[in-house]
Amino acid sequence: WRRQRCWTEPAANALAGPVEHPLLHRHLPLAGDNRVFESYLSVSDPAYLSDHRVFDFAVFPASAMTELVFQAVKSTTRRSDIRLSNMTIEKPLVLLEEAHRVQVHLRSQAAGFHFEVSSLAPNVSGSAQSDWVRHVSGFATTHGLSADERVDTSIISAQAHTLIELDAFEARFSEKNVNYLASFRAHKELLASPSGGEVWARLELPEAAVDAGDEGRYALHPVLLDAGLRLSEAVFPKSNNDEIYLPYAFGDLTYFSPAGSEVWVKAAGVESNNTRVLDLELYNASGDLVATVERFTLRSMPQSKLRQAVTLAISSNDALGQWIYDQKLEEVPGTVDDEATPRRGKWL
Repeated sequence: WRRQRCWTEPAANALAGPVEHPLLHRHLPLAGDNRVFESYLSVSDPAYLSDHRVFDFAVFPASAMTELVFQAVKSTTRRSDIRLSNMTIEKPLVLLEEAHRVQVHLRSQAAGFHFEVSSLAPNVSGSAQSDWVRHVSGFATTHGLSADERVDTSIISAQAHTLIELDAFEARFSEKNVNYLASFRAHKELLASPSGGEVWARLELPEAAVDAGDEGRYALHPVLLDAGLRLSEAVFPKSNNDEIYLPYAFGDLTYFSPAGSEVWVKAAGVESNNTRVLDLELYNASGDLVATVERFTLRSMPQSKLRQAVTLAISSNDALGQWIYDQKLEEVPGTVDDEATPRRGKWL
């Protein structure tokens, strides 16, 4: 006997118990009313996250943050009629090969939960451990509403809409070093309304975004919601090519029922002073309303500033957060107000 070690090293993200969800792994039992959920997420787990890139950095999409929170609230309340409100995107999560430790905190309040999503970067250099970084915060509640609205999806394409060329649409992002690779190529049709100011899109979840056993586990898959949020570039096609519009906040995101793998999205919005405010209605393949997004806010930043600062991200895990968000915290005069925000309606 040589007394050699013959077992493998345990995985860095190994925790006891089954994984609840591909993004939200486990509930951590704690004393008191607050609830904490924890996951270990990397550029390859789930694998589709690697295809969401900004200047070749894999960035955890805002749409995945919403799914994390939804699943935490669903696990806590045992309900799916959930609304996320006043969700502010404070710093992005830049994914690495080594897993980040990600936590969702729910703090009970009278009418729901205050939530926060934070991460702890892996200690890959052996230096002092970094601090926890908060990425999003907001309020969650159950709403008790039913979605009675439907659309006849079979006639959307038949209307006298202007067809938007898909390759040209994708190029609007790649030209600005924001790249959506195979897992995030969900757009199948883009149609501009006859009167302008609104866009319809048919989205399908790419096979590359589906892992074995994931079917039916997402309320609204991050790839589909991300594709819907990107319709800002179709609603406002005349933007400055040097400007990149970055997600800043959600007003309300309301879930009614699981979306499935194919959705139709109606997008409308207003634009003022380098700020865009977008509303979405999302329908499943049968035409049933599955979710709405109200007052999703994006703010612009010159691409040149991002290009100058991208090298900082090589030496600092938080550098990307600094050059995306910290330079845009000042109030913008004349920001879009509630009265100017488009209300939900129909043009079919």
